[in-house]
Amino acid sequence: TRPRVLLTLGTIAPAAGGTAVLRSLVNTLPQLGLELLVAVADDVVPQLGSLPDAVLAAGFLPLASVIPTCDLMVHHCGGGSTMAAILAGLPQLLVPQPIVAEQYDSARRVTAFGAARQLETQPIDPAAVVENCAALLDDESYRARARELRAEVAAMPSPVELVPLIEKTAAAGSRV
Repeated sequence: TRPRVLLTLGTIAPAAGGTAVLRSLVNTLPQLGLELLVAVADDVVPQLGSLPDAVLAAGFLPLASVIPTCDLMVHHCGGGSTMAAILAGLPQLLVPQPIVAEQYDSARRVTAFGAARQLETQPIDPAAVVENCAALLDDESYRARARELRAEVAAMPSPVELVPLIEKTAAAGSRV
């Protein structure tokens, strides 16, 4: 009956001291009247402390198994998390980490498409996360653009369809 938000910061950020940020988000995001599902490594769950009633710290889980039940995903913009949300047609709040440079490019592209918002400041400001989550949940255009992005990706040829083209291209290049 209320929106469900999936929160993950991957495995690197929490291991590098990011549990304080997670704890802060776990305690501020529920003020939006949502259910918060936190996907973190199993050993991080106890570090989150006492959880508000609207929060479920699920530990490690395959994101694709829970994303279809969510309305929004807040994450670090890792490749797997980003693609899982795109393939589900889910709006995203992207919080790239300075540890992995390509996360910023992915975040820029999904944001420019209109399927996401991006936080660019470090450290992560929980108030900015709450504000951006509210906007993403309230504005239908993000959901619409996320569904359009999903459709574009689904229309792309599969790797199986591309292998013959790659082989043909490679063979032609070897004759030059």
